[in-house]
This record gives sequence, structure tokens and C-alpha cells, in this order.
Amino acid sequence: MSIWKSPVLYLGLLLVLLVGGALAAPFIIDWNGYRGNLEAYGHRISGRDVAVGGPIAVRLFPWPRLEAEGVSISGPKGGDGTPLLAAQKVTVHL
Repeated sequence: MSIWKSPVLYLGLLLVLLVGGALAAPFIIDWNGYRGNLEAYGHRISGRDVAVGGPIAVRLFPWPRLEAEGVSISGPKGGDGTPLLAAQKVTVHL
């Protein structure tokens, strides 16, 4: 049987392409386009306004993580306007 007729070869090539695509995707996708979704999700969880002022990055290698800079969570309504929480950089390990 020829190696070109082996289904194992094609399954191996498919697996290599899938893993390569998964590793390359975080560098190709513009994660800043998801800023509104992240802020809305933060509002849904905390009940307060969440703002992400800096860049957003996602990495899969060596460990999956999400990094966002300039994150702030608003203080109570009717307060003096200072944020409840402000961070220069937030890193979430998935």
C-alpha cells in the first residue's frame, strides 16, 4: 500500500494544520474589536460599568491567557465618581 493512500497520513496533516491554526489565530485576530463584548460581560457580572482603556491580547502558548490594560470598574451610583477598582493591567489565565 502506498503512503499516499494511507488515511493516517491525511489525518496527521489535518491535525498539524489545526494545531498550527490554533497557535496562529491569536496573532491574526484583532482582539480590540471585542472590547465592547468584554465590557458588557463585566457589567453583567458585576452590575457596574466596566471600561477597558488599553489594548487587549489573547495568547494560547505556553499557557492560555487574556490580557487587558487600563481596566476600571465604576464606583457606586451617586458617589464622587472615583472608580471602585482601577488596574493598569489585568491578566486572566484560562
